Amino acid sequence: HSGFYVLSLALIVSTWSFYSIYTSASLRGFGYNAYYLGFAAAFILSPLMLQPLLRITRRFRLSSLADLFAFRFRSAWAGTLTTLILLLCAFPLMALQTFSLALGVRLMAPELDPRLVALGFNIVLLVFSLRFGIVDVTGRDPNNSLVASLAFEGLFKLFVLLATAGFVIYDVFGGPGALQTWLDSQPPAISRLDMSFVADSTNLLTLLFFTASIAVPYVFHMIFPENRNPMNLRTASWGVPLTLLIASLPVMPVLWARDYFGDTSNVQLAGLVVTKLSHQAGLPLLYFIGSVAAATGLTVVLALSVAAMCMNHLVLRARKPPTGSGLYAWLMLQRRLLIGGVFIGGYLYYLPMADGRLALDTGIISFIACLQFLPGTLSLLYWPQANLKGFISGLVGGVTVWMVMGLLPYLRLMSSSEPVGVGMASGINWNLVIGASLLTNLTLLVLVSSFTRASAEEKKAALLCAPEALPADRHLLRARSVADFIQGLSAAMGADAAGREVTQALKDLRLQSDERRPYQLLQLRTQLEANLSSLLGPTLAHAMVENSLPLAPSGSSSSAGILSLLEQEAESWRGNLSGVALDLDLLRRHHRQILQNLPMGVCELDDRGRIALWNAAMGKLTGLSAEQIASQPVSALPEPWQSLLQDFANDPLALHRNRQIVQHNGKTRWFSLHKSILTTGMTGSRPARTTVRAGQVIMMEDQTETTLMEKELAHADRLNSIGRLAAGVAHEIGNPVTGIACLAQNLQAESADKDTLDLAGKILTQTRRISTITDALLRFSHQGPLKEKPSALSPVELKQVTTEAFNLFGLQQEGTSVSLVNACQDNLSIWADYQQLLQILLNLLANARDASKDGDRIVVSTSVEADMLSLSVEDEGCGIPSAVLPRIFEPFFTTKDPGKGTGLGLALVYRLVTDLGGTIRLESRTGGESTVVAHGGTRVIVTFPCYDPGSLVTPSAQISHSA
Repeated sequence: HSGFYVLSLALIVSTWSFYSIYTSASLRGFGYNAYYLGFAAAFILSPLMLQPLLRITRRFRLSSLADLFAFRFRSAWAGTLTTLILLLCAFPLMALQTFSLALGVRLMAPELDPRLVALGFNIVLLVFSLRFGIVDVTGRDPNNSLVASLAFEGLFKLFVLLATAGFVIYDVFGGPGALQTWLDSQPPAISRLDMSFVADSTNLLTLLFFTASIAVPYVFHMIFPENRNPMNLRTASWGVPLTLLIASLPVMPVLWARDYFGDTSNVQLAGLVVTKLSHQAGLPLLYFIGSVAAATGLTVVLALSVAAMCMNHLVLRARKPPTGSGLYAWLMLQRRLLIGGVFIGGYLYYLPMADGRLALDTGIISFIACLQFLPGTLSLLYWPQANLKGFISGLVGGVTVWMVMGLLPYLRLMSSSEPVGVGMASGINWNLVIGASLLTNLTLLVLVSSFTRASAEEKKAALLCAPEALPADRHLLRARSVADFIQGLSAAMGADAAGREVTQALKDLRLQSDERRPYQLLQLRTQLEANLSSLLGPTLAHAMVENSLPLAPSGSSSSAGILSLLEQEAESWRGNLSGVALDLDLLRRHHRQILQNLPMGVCELDDRGRIALWNAAMGKLTGLSAEQIASQPVSALPEPWQSLLQDFANDPLALHRNRQIVQHNGKTRWFSLHKSILTTGMTGSRPARTTVRAGQVIMMEDQTETTLMEKELAHADRLNSIGRLAAGVAHEIGNPVTGIACLAQNLQAESADKDTLDLAGKILTQTRRISTITDALLRFSHQGPLKEKPSALSPVELKQVTTEAFNLFGLQQEGTSVSLVNACQDNLSIWADYQQLLQILLNLLANARDASKDGDRIVVSTSVEADMLSLSVEDEGCGIPSAVLPRIFEPFFTTKDPGKGTGLGLALVYRLVTDLGGTIRLESRTGGESTVVAHGGTRVIVTFPCYDPGSLVTPSAQISHSA
């Protein structure tokens, strides 16, 4: 929770707030707030420095300022020099915490030896740090217990300071009004507040503590590595200044209470003395415990962070770590030894200052050393031209001035036996030391960087660190699989450790172990380097990855890689944008949504033929998701999509209509393809300027249904023409058939020969059969459009129309050979249109034959129930699956192969039956709900009202009402 995070940052409220702050206030009046104002300003201005640094440290797993500079300048020397300087700063800060604790012990329990108490305090904190300080040597798992304990400690410190302020105002002075009355009678107490800030180092001290928010190891550790949620920094931007405001409240009231009591003891002990003079039981002990908590949190975090820096930039430079599974145990042992060494160094530094000499100057001298990293940090973020030579020159120059003008006089005074005061009384002009060292650092950094060149690696790292820049990756990996990653790293780390780190990187990126996509492998390499950076430091991690997983130049930038990086970066900043940046991000999302939701498939290929965009419609058409094929070349696609897209991409034509493909499941599909060439502008000088091709966009549309419909319409037109031709042929056949019949009749009339008469009878029988067939063809061809001509309703006998349907159906020689059985009862009639009923039967017979095998029977029968007559067509075929039964009457729905059915037959039957006032239902052995067909697959039952000539209500009226 962001509240825990903010309270954990209250470790800024160190023993300075319990002891040294009173010395600073007695010398500078309101200038004591330089400490709080500096840290508060850093968090208020977090978008300028803290948030960009958080982005870099999170992205590349950098756990310290030394890691940051080593990464930015691609130099182990940058990290080592930073570590050594911060190590020099850490010992005085740890000693100052121990000294403040011993100072309080001297007042609370004079009989105890402060040095022994300090030794016991450091031993206890060392054990705590070794036991709970290192949760995971890799730095991947959050140390929630540490953050929670620091948050509790921060809340306790704020409570103690507020309780002290309340006690002083209301108990010592009797309330704000009484305090104001006392101040009015004490002009020196008021005038001391308004000391000129220019006369001392207050202004520069504010800058000093501003820099401390990123340079002091314990603050850096809590702001960046222990921050698991970037949004926490937003809360901290107001939460930390509020915390520091609360911590500053008791300072002046405590000093006034000290004057009120007339105390002349060490001003550093003002808070403890005032609470002790109050005779309030428990309040002095509460204040002392608060100071112990402040010393504890800072000391533990400082030791952990400094030990991590020393591990990455000192130990790992001097000693080669073992390979294999023993790597992690070795790293843990080295880290613990370093933590112990930091505690020992801090205690040894405390011993010379145990008598309280130069306590205030001890903190200032450390923070001035940290100030030397301000120019380097600013150049890291906002000046990509800065290079290693400039950084080293500026840092060495600034530290040299600091040592000559500040550190050496400070050490000389500390080692002398002469009595020394505090602040300016020490004789060291901190104002001059701060200004001279910072100016020297900045000047050398700018001059040297301006007149020297940065290496290619530095330039690449500068782009990675700059908030406004994104690199276009121009390389490809030689490794082609995850197994290649493990094999490449095994030589440097051992197979076990390599497998563990690669698996963790895959988990972080949510990739599979069989990943082979080029740009996903590049992401894996970057993530692996980031993970190893938190384990071994950025310098060793970078060298290990560069040697084990080398890159091969790809020759040109790739829009697929650029788009991938841009998308990732934009998503990482989501929620942190405002103004024009937010508008542009909304526009990007709008355009991306349009592309993704287009009903037409869209595919973008970069200049090397790699897939940069693959929208949802494209995935639906091909069955390949964008995650499967992102950044892959077209040649890696499965067939038939590889040939389809690759041939079209290489074709000079920008349009292919109805491109036919056959899929692996045997289905034929047709697609229309369009493409547009993408360019990035012009290159060369006039008049020989040429357009730079950046890729192409291919749009693909499924034309299968449209093409099949066109084929069916063409087939229907051919059938229509054939029908008209058949009607004409039938009409023309009638004349010679009539002549043949006449001749046969003449033979019967004129001849008495038995054989001749028998032959003439057979001829007449065949001519009548021909006449029956041609009459049926003529009647069927003359039915006309359904909507253009009203139905001619009349009584129709079912057995008769079934016989004629069989005659017409027998003319269709194609398809399965089946037996037709007319089982209709005699003298059963319905009121209907003869031609429409004939068409219903023909369609049902055609469907039944398509579902039958050679030799199967198709039976047409009738049945009567009450005043309803049912006509059924039953086959012995395969039946209809139950899953498709609800859709069987939908237009264009068919279970036949493409090109063999339009899906209009049963839809037309359904329409004709309902127009005639009837109903239709299906029973199937595989899909029926109640009745199982006895002898076959499907039975279609059409039900009509019976025709009764004696009925007073005409069936036509019933039909009209039903319709």
